[in-house]
Order: sequence, then C-alpha cells, then structure tokens
Amino acid sequence: MKNVSPWLARLLVALVATVTALTVAAATAQAATPTTVRPATTLSICANSPIPSGYVITGISTGDVTCDGYQGYYIRTPVASGITVCGNSPIPSGYVITRTSTGDVTCDGYDGYFIVLA
Repeated sequence: MKNVSPWLARLLVALVATVTALTVAAATAQAATPTTVRPATTLSICANSPIPSGYVITGISTGDVTCDGYQGYYIRTPVASGITVCGNSPIPSGYVITRTSTGDVTCDGYDGYFIVLA
C-alpha cells in the first residue's frame, strides 16, 4: 500500500491542474464571445426614444401617427465600409465623417454625413 500513496498524490495533482486549465480556457472563451448581436436591418423608433448605443439615424419620418405627434427615426448599426446618416445622428466611437451632403430629403432638412470606420 505504500507504493499507492505517491501515485495517488501525482494523480490528484494532475487532475487539479487539468480542471484548472479547463476552467480558465472556458472563462476566456466565454469572455471573447459577444453577448448581443445587433441586427443589420433598419428599425423604426419614435424620436422621443433614446438612440441605442452603436446605432445611427438613417432617416426621419414626419408623418408617423404611431408616435403621438413625434417624428419617427429609422435607425441601424453602421457598416465599416460606410453609411450616410442624418446630421442629428450620434456618431459611434471609431467612426469618422468623410463628407457631407445638404438638403438630404430622408433626414427632414438635416444635412447627411457619410461615416466610415477609421
């Protein structure tokens, strides 16, 4: 029985090391996985609603009766290759304005900004 004790101790150490390594690997993989996926499609919201983080305003509707007199905003997440947004839109972190256009009819009088990921 004296020969079993060192063998059992080594087995226990190896088992603890393996479990620790697997736990660290699983935690790292979970942290790297995004928890939310934003849609690439356009969403309609009322102008009195906050714009969700990372979204931009791509159009304004002035005749939306479902917003109790408020304008409607068309919002979506921008793409790295660029998108035109309304002048009253938030510009997400990492994006820059590369050109402007005046009198953009889809933005109810606001200038349009073309933004790209820097």
